[in-house]
Amino acid sequence: MVTHIMGQNQIEARAHFASLNGWKVGKSFDLILLMNNKAHDGGVRGCRIEFEQFGGYHTDGCDHAEYFRIGGKPMAIVGHNYPGQIEATRKGIAEIFKGRLKLHEPEAGMGVSWYYPFGALPMCITRPDIEHVRWPSYGDCARYALTYHENARAEREASEFWIRQRKERQLVADIEALM
Repeated sequence: MVTHIMGQNQIEARAHFASLNGWKVGKSFDLILLMNNKAHDGGVRGCRIEFEQFGGYHTDGCDHAEYFRIGGKPMAIVGHNYPGQIEATRKGIAEIFKGRLKLHEPEAGMGVSWYYPFGALPMCITRPDIEHVRWPSYGDCARYALTYHENARAEREASEFWIRQRKERQLVADIEALM
């Protein structure tokens, strides 16, 4: 059986990142709740920040966002952003929040992404009191990348197999219809 790309490997990698920083994977929240250190918005829909003015295309500047908490309080949002979103997130966090939120990026760059290794940059947004974010080791990242690409290849091969099977069945049905 083929594991979906967003599979067990990525779930484990996300949990490992959380444990490195003393956080827990949690429910989603927006940048305003993160900035204000509030667990929830009291039932009022949170404020969503649009990053289009900076050339971005995702609300809150994060693609494939993952949320981390301690005791229910928001600690960080990690977005795995593609190259077209990276600069918009940098500018948006700097210009909209003016120091009220902090952006952390791994030294190893896109190689650290457990969502899409070498294709997306993990960008961690925290409050400014969080001075340092711990990222997975190079060894962990290599393992995530290898597993991701093995799973992607297996999924692609399985998909191609079923496409061929479907075409063959259709061809047989077409031939039978002509007889």
